[in-house]
Amino acid sequence: MKVKKILLPKWVAWFVFLIFLIVFIQMYYYYYNQKISPFEFFSTIALFLVIAVVLFFVSYRQIPYLLLMEVKK
Repeated sequence: MKVKKILLPKWVAWFVFLIFLIVFIQMYYYYYNQKISPFEFFSTIALFLVIAVVLFFVSYRQIPYLLLMEVKK
């Protein structure tokens, strides 16, 4: 049985991080002008951090559940 590791392309991670940065700046602007509550702001930032950490591991650290099993005959 041969195991092949599959990784997400690194450009996908950087593209998503760029989108997160733009959204963070926009949310900070709304938070600074008191258009959203602090709970909304900090909960969304926490969610973005969780997504960013998972995306980093999927792109750079070869998470074990992303293994493709190839059965040799």
